Amino acid sequence: MKVRDFVADSFAQAFARIRQEMGPDAYIVATRTIRRSWPWPRSAGAPARVVVTAALPPAAKDLGSNVAGSPQPGSWSQRPSRPAEDAANGPASMVQAEAGSLEKEVEKEDVRPSPGPGWLERLQQAGWREEIISWLEKEWQRQAAVLDPDDWSHCVRPWLKEELISRVTTSPPWLDLPDQALLVVALGAKGSGKEGVGRQVTDSYRQIVGWRTCPVQLSLGDVEQGRWQPTARSRRLHDLIWVELPDLDALTPPQASAWVRQVRSWHPDEIHWVISAARAAEADSLWQLAAPFAPTHLTVTDAQQPGDSIFAYEQAWKTGLALRFLGRHRPGGTGEESQDLEIVDGAELVETMIAEVEAGSGKPSEIRREV
Repeated sequence: MKVRDFVADSFAQAFARIRQEMGPDAYIVATRTIRRSWPWPRSAGAPARVVVTAALPPAAKDLGSNVAGSPQPGSWSQRPSRPAEDAANGPASMVQAEAGSLEKEVEKEDVRPSPGPGWLERLQQAGWREEIISWLEKEWQRQAAVLDPDDWSHCVRPWLKEELISRVTTSPPWLDLPDQALLVVALGAKGSGKEGVGRQVTDSYRQIVGWRTCPVQLSLGDVEQGRWQPTARSRRLHDLIWVELPDLDALTPPQASAWVRQVRSWHPDEIHWVISAARAAEADSLWQLAAPFAPTHLTVTDAQQPGDSIFAYEQAWKTGLALRFLGRHRPGGTGEESQDLEIVDGAELVETMIAEVEAGSGKPSEIRREV
């Protein structure tokens, strides 16, 4: 039995090499991802490579010719006749023993439960957006020649994970001390949790990293009276200035236009749209309020229900924003102070989404949007 490891930058490349070098009879034994080091605990944005183990059993006719046919160069038939040893250690016995050993190793693997042959339907039941499912279906058709649709653990799952990771953008944490203060603007509707996000971010960078942070909370009248401007002096004195705008759903159209002009005049480094997973039913309308500000990043708060990871992913997918922060509730906690704010790692987010599909705990989009 021929067993080989294929190392590649993607599962699609590895599968293509397997079919090219080992033929259509090869089958996948195991897959794994090698994530390279990154100077941050969550290794956000760290590049990775994949390793796919493939096996190719010898053809039955070749095995038979060696056992019962004419002697082959270097074959067992040319050895001095030792019936007892040949019976126990001949080619057929060796292949069977090797196959049995390999099967035992495969049985020891952490084989995850399969969502069944209709895995696209299961994604739909878990509340995934129709646009995402349609895109995955098209990509699957392109790879259908080299993937086994019935092998969830070794073919479908790693392929699905890689495709999903490729379509979500995350942002690495701020690691280097800037020459002048990073100016970050946070905007969102009432109940978005932007107040808690700003407090946790500025406190963390001040206490852990040692940055000089400056949280700024603006009110409705500040833009009309010009009470605050990011001066050159304030950007020299601080490393991070976090500016929180008033609730977007409290602004009239003229006020919103004035705030858009004001924010643009500041030339911020990042503009974060903050949305609570609890307001998922209003996501489309809330995005219409935020879009004129041209946000660059996305932060999702109040993630505590099954399906909220899918919601965070689909908002990043739909808007094209880089997903930076995700606020998860601590067990038994209530309010903003009970949330743990984490820097999003794309691979971890996608892993959570797929695990929810496998467990059947996804939150159907129809139910979520009616709540």
